[in-house]
Parts: sequence; C-alpha cells; structure tokens
Amino acid sequence: MENCQTAADICSLLNCRELHWDILLNLERAQPTHFRTYPMKFVNEEIIDHLPKPRVSGENQISENHLKTEYHYAGVSDRVKALFADLVVLGIFMFIIAKVFSSMENVPDSARIIAFIFVFFLYDPIFTSLFGGTIGHFMNGIRVKRENNQNKNVLFPLAIIRFAAKSFLGILSLVTISNNEKSKAIHDMLVGSVVIYKKK
Repeated sequence: MENCQTAADICSLLNCRELHWDILLNLERAQPTHFRTYPMKFVNEEIIDHLPKPRVSGENQISENHLKTEYHYAGVSDRVKALFADLVVLGIFMFIIAKVFSSMENVPDSARIIAFIFVFFLYDPIFTSLFGGTIGHFMNGIRVKRENNQNKNVLFPLAIIRFAAKSFLGILSLVTISNNEKSKAIHDMLVGSVVIYKKK
C-alpha cells in the first residue's frame, strides 16, 4: 500500500473517526522516532497532530502538559546570588528583631532564643518546604522541588537535612553542580531535591 504523506491521505485510508487511538499511542511509545511506522504506512508528526484526540483514562491516560513540561536546572551563579540575597534578608530580619526587642522591657530569654533559632536555623527549611524556596530563591527566579515530582515542594524534615548539609559544607556543596545532568549540589543529592527555574 502506498505511503501516506498528508493528513488527508491517512484519513481517507484509515477513517480517522473510527481509528483506535490507543494503537497509535502504543506504536508511538514503541518507536520513538520522527517517523512512526504504521502497518505498511509512514505516519509523521504532522499527521498525528491532525488526528482526533481521544478520551482515555486509567493507565492509558497521558497528560499532554506533563509531556510538554521541560525543566531547566539552576546553575552555580544563580544559586550563589540567591545565597547572598538570603544573607541580606537575614540581616534585615535581625535588625527588625533587635529593634522590636530594644523597644520592650524585660524580654524573656526564651523569646530571644526562639528568634535566633528561626532566623539562623528554620528560615530556610520553612520557606523551602512551604513555598518552594527562600526569598533569595524567589528574587532570582528559582525554586527547590522534589526530584521525583517537580511540582511538589521538599518535605520539612528533608528541608532541615538539606539546610544542615548546605550550612556544614558551605560553598563546597556546589562543586557537583556542573558534573551531573540535573545540576544537583551535594545537599540536593542527600534529600532528592533539584533547583529549577520558575515556569513562565
């Protein structure tokens, strides 16, 4: 049978309205090349795009948005800029807290300890787990997400481990970024996180 070169050709030969789309999808998975071989025919990307979209459910359901999503991973420069931005933010926090405490009499030591713990130990984990990044991350257009599901934030316990490793290793934790496909630092590898650019 002759080759199909246009959408009109394949529609006339296969009757698009009754074509079982799951067969074509299975074929597409089996042969991920520019030209998909359909029995005795060549179906290209243009023809597939013109075929009617099916309604599939369960295991056969394919999310077009998921397939089209392409993540770009943050490099060293943007991470370092986010770090310095967060240092400025922490300085502002400390200034505000000091001003508030100085205007009060008999500030309990427990309040000072809580403020100290929040600023230096919990700021990064709380913001990372709740909002997907610190203020420094947001200022530089990057987010911290789970590697296995980049639509979800890192869990709070893992965010604490991530911050502890980052604080302990310092700039050394970034040496692995240029050596792996997803630009993961050492503290990312420990908890299964990635740093990506915000989707536009």
